Amino acid sequence: MPTKPKITNRITSLASIFVQAIIPRSADIANLRVGLEIVGIHPDECAYCGARSSDLDHFFALVKNNRPSGYFHNARNLVPSCGTCNQSKGGHPGEKWMLGGAKNSPTTIATPTASTGATTF
Repeated sequence: MPTKPKITNRITSLASIFVQAIIPRSADIANLRVGLEIVGIHPDECAYCGARSSDLDHFFALVKNNRPSGYFHNARNLVPSCGTCNQSKGGHPGEKWMLGGAKNSPTTIATPTASTGATTF
């Protein structure tokens, strides 16, 4: 007889759905594009690795420890992201994830160039 599949992260998913249903949503994409251009981020490129963006990521997670984090779904908290970076980052704080050692974080995929020793992504 086949074994039952194990569902993981069910509580986190339910908490996320609940929080997203009750928090204010004011993501004005027109304002997002203007804001990104002001800080030098191209809207069609992943803010983390520079690849083509396919998602919008909440830089500060909406849910932390299965509770609302206090951050909202608005243009100030959204950055363009590729699917790989968005999935790798998950609910981690943006800066902590970027500088940490998580799989597919910018720090772990950065490689020094041979001639200059500079880091490229």
